[in-house]
Amino acid sequence: MQIFPRELNYLPLALALVAGGLGAGVFIVFWVCFTPPNLQVGYTPKQPVQYSHCLHAIAPTESAKEAPVRESRKTDNAISWVRVHQVPDDASSNDGAYLKSLGEGG
Repeated sequence: MQIFPRELNYLPLALALVAGGLGAGVFIVFWVCFTPPNLQVGYTPKQPVQYSHCLHAIAPTESAKEAPVRESRKTDNAISWVRVHQVPDDASSNDGAYLKSLGEGG
């Protein structure tokens, strides 16, 4: 004699599927709704000087795009860039080789 119906044997599987689906749904909602825009692929804010990092591989030329950078170097006034990535305080970048190639010293 069977006490419980056979259909109850599928109850743990059904509960696991429902819980997994709800968990995945909550994860997706948080991922889509709470991801800051600067973490999205292709995020390119408007910068004061439009610059392509592909230019590092090309010999520098005198161009209008470099004028604000040269002016900033001459007057010692920093360019106000829009922050794209948050980097640790101990991270640094040396643009000496690039500036030397521009004839700016380094």
